Amino acid sequence: MNKKIVKSGVLISIGTLFSRLLGLIREIVTANYFGAGSAFDSFVVAFTIPNLFRRVLGEEMFERAFMPRFKRLKEQGEIGSAKRFFLKVVFFTFFASILACLLIYLFVPQLIHLIAPGLKGQALAYALNFGYKLVPFLFLISFATLLGAFLLFNGKSFLYAVAPAFMNVGTILFLVLFYKKLGDISIVYAYLLGALLFFLVQVPFVIKAYFSIKPKKGETVGVNENREFKSSLFEGWKIFLLSMVNKSVEIVDRLVASLVGSGAISSLWYSFRIINLPFAFFSLAVSRALAPEFSRLKGQKDNKTFSLLIGRGVLINLAILLPVTVFFLIFPAEVIAIFYKRGHFGTHSLLLTSKAFFYYSLALLPMGLVAILGRAYSSLENNTFPLIASVTGAVFNIVLDFLLYRTPLRQGGIALATAISMYIQVIILFVFLSRFNIRLNREGFKGFFTVVQLLIPYVVVLFILKCLIRDLSGFSFYLLFIGGSGLFSLLYFGGVLWRLKKLIKA
Repeated sequence: MNKKIVKSGVLISIGTLFSRLLGLIREIVTANYFGAGSAFDSFVVAFTIPNLFRRVLGEEMFERAFMPRFKRLKEQGEIGSAKRFFLKVVFFTFFASILACLLIYLFVPQLIHLIAPGLKGQALAYALNFGYKLVPFLFLISFATLLGAFLLFNGKSFLYAVAPAFMNVGTILFLVLFYKKLGDISIVYAYLLGALLFFLVQVPFVIKAYFSIKPKKGETVGVNENREFKSSLFEGWKIFLLSMVNKSVEIVDRLVASLVGSGAISSLWYSFRIINLPFAFFSLAVSRALAPEFSRLKGQKDNKTFSLLIGRGVLINLAILLPVTVFFLIFPAEVIAIFYKRGHFGTHSLLLTSKAFFYYSLALLPMGLVAILGRAYSSLENNTFPLIASVTGAVFNIVLDFLLYRTPLRQGGIALATAISMYIQVIILFVFLSRFNIRLNREGFKGFFTVVQLLIPYVVVLFILKCLIRDLSGFSFYLLFIGGSGLFSLLYFGGVLWRLKKLIKA
């Protein structure tokens, strides 16, 4: 793995860690004010609407359909075509997001009812009010993610990763300053302010990066950017369908959770925010660092190195996410208590959320693998197979949702359905790689058994720590749990990195 990829991965990880930690603080502040109750259930339902189109018109579309092609044009020396291609993407985003905002505004009541038919009375009124006011969020976040994708594929990894921090800062500050004055509606204005800051902070850097891209002397126009744009739109439709499938699962999760009872939707939201922290810090950072390199290797038709890169990306995910998963499974209630148990987030909220968190933890590892494999397929300019995997996983997820929520697992069953569907997607994506002459071999997974060997004593130590803190509370609990688990986790990750350093440098 060359130094450029490692450097990019480190920068993205640092920026992502900063942004996600602020995001976690945002959730902690939100939990303090709202708890896991009907008001926050209503916000989550309303926020699902613009967030659905954000995924469709945002990260997935830009980073997997448009930017890999932009990067390839640059690598082929077609600088002018690449710049014109990007401008077409900007205009497309503007008109598509305006149209989406208008459609959302017209159908807010129908969408709210579709997402959460279990909402009644004041909770339903809150959701409708929140839904209308959140419509501009889509426009702001779509452009913010487009600018971020442009920065990522132009070597501005740290700026790309750290920009979302401004969204979290804006959201936190607005809640802290105005919650007492505005009440529950403050969370809507907080998110709108955050999205605006996320967008504005990137604008000057994107303008500078765009005009710094200069055509080389003697460059000839050998590529028709209109044809490239139409081709990327074709891939974009696959991403659109893939995103719609993924988000439809999220909608069904919330629909079913609304049938479980008050607090179920909130518990799924809070628990998944924590799952998203290691996923974003490690898996998304690694996959996004690899994405430009995947596109470069695709342009050079270097399948051997492409295969090796996939193997090493998967190995890094296993080395990091396996122990994190084990930690979450052993300490679900303790993790939730440390992050959220304060203010309106009491014992009842803790019980609801820790159950969902336990089963969501099983989804962490396959989420990381899907992120790596998804970027690889996008660089191969084929999103058909990820779509097939996503549809198959969605079918299993939805069926399991309705089967498991009626069991004693309740909202935990909804989280478990997500985990099972993610493993199904991983299997399908690995199987289809052979269609592209991508052969994963032992060299890419060198060090796997080292990871497993180091994991065994780590798990034993965690179980011992679990027994030691069983009867502790207050300061003693926090000191032993945070200090002990932190120390042994650092020793584990240090050991893994030390044993794998030759692989990373290779």
